[in-house]
Amino acid sequence: MHVINEAFNIIPSNEDIVLHAKNCDPKLITERLGELVPLFRFAECKVEEATSARAVLTAPLQDGAMNQNGTHQASVFYLMADYALGVAMFAAVPGIYTVGVHDRCNALPVQMWLRNGRVTHLAPGTGAIRAVAELDQPTVEDMRKSLASKGRCVVKGEVKIFQSDRLVALCEHEIGMYADLPRATHEKASAGQIEKMKLSALMIAGLRGDSLSDVLAGEQGIAIGKRMSNATPQLPSLVRARTKYARDTLKAEKFDQVLVLGAGLDTKPVELADSGERWFLADLPEMLMERDARLQGMDTGRAEIVPVPLDFRMADWPSELLAAGFDPHRRTFVLLEGVSMYLAKKDLCDTLKKLALLCKHSDSRLWIDHVTDTLFGMDDPEVTAFLSSMSRLGEPFITGFDDFTKLGMMHGWELAASVSAAEVAGRKCNVHNQYRFSVLKRGQAHLEVADTAAEIELYAAE
Repeated sequence: MHVINEAFNIIPSNEDIVLHAKNCDPKLITERLGELVPLFRFAECKVEEATSARAVLTAPLQDGAMNQNGTHQASVFYLMADYALGVAMFAAVPGIYTVGVHDRCNALPVQMWLRNGRVTHLAPGTGAIRAVAELDQPTVEDMRKSLASKGRCVVKGEVKIFQSDRLVALCEHEIGMYADLPRATHEKASAGQIEKMKLSALMIAGLRGDSLSDVLAGEQGIAIGKRMSNATPQLPSLVRARTKYARDTLKAEKFDQVLVLGAGLDTKPVELADSGERWFLADLPEMLMERDARLQGMDTGRAEIVPVPLDFRMADWPSELLAAGFDPHRRTFVLLEGVSMYLAKKDLCDTLKKLALLCKHSDSRLWIDHVTDTLFGMDDPEVTAFLSSMSRLGEPFITGFDDFTKLGMMHGWELAASVSAAEVAGRKCNVHNQYRFSVLKRGQAHLEVADTAAEIELYAAE
């Protein structure tokens, strides 16, 4: 891939062009859109053509939608116009792939969002319909320039709706295309990334299956969870297994303080905290505000909960935690749930080292879930489908460890216990076997590493 600038790579190599042609396969796009958009599948929409010249979608005549000129089919016109223009935009720009639709690759990942749309009915009629979207060359060139310079572009296009060869409606839709690059180390989260984190938190809450999580998730979170479950059937069991093991570990003994890194919509602080523990909930300010809004009016018990607005991908986050009253010398339980597989190895190691500096007490514990490195190389259709689905849905696993003992000892921790999701959930498959929950304890040889808060702050500033 040739680089236009430091951020956005959209000049395709020959390999990219070949891959883009495969990703433009109408059957593939139809199948993936059907997974993501239940209404698309329900209406039996199909992508018939996706080329650099145009996109064509069709929908059959159905008994339940005989009047296709009125309200019965207005929603179908709107839906088809949305995806016809989106497919046309993707097909016109080799060197990109659409998150959620295409498998992860080295091209520029993009997401598309409908900004507004309008349907104008021109003639009555009943029959199978066809939506056609075409983009002229100046529009495509503007898309490329805007993507290269800003990482986004907006296209307002006309989509024609035909019944046989008769033009029955014109749709004017406006769609934004946005680069969806993984967040770099020490880079502040963008507005789009924050919204994506909120949706991910809603989805996890919707998958847990307990009544409090359902309340926090709301109808939207439960619906997102169901959609993710359809695409990735193992996900609900994996999420519930990790939640159960984390709860059981926390119930087994009490600590002076509990630190939850990436608190999201975690219900454990409400369910398990009592007046004898102090809970520090660390997350982005926007995520903590979302959490507060959804917990409004609920009984949070006698827990002493301290929200700590911070970003643990930034270098100085330990200082912010200390400023909030966290005491490195108290017996601490750290919960690092649903994080490790999304961090680069260097970033995960850095986080483990900082946590070791923050946990001086010899009885402190770190709970972490992780996949094995073996998972990524397994020749198993279920594993391949799982990893591919997680990647398409914008949650790619990038890091795993077969031996967490070595990794922990290098950064101040020793392995105290470890189980697989298969053991907790009672499900025997390779995805569950290779997903593990580990409890780490402070390594005795490393306890002298951080004697004072000043040393922790010094390391954080490095």
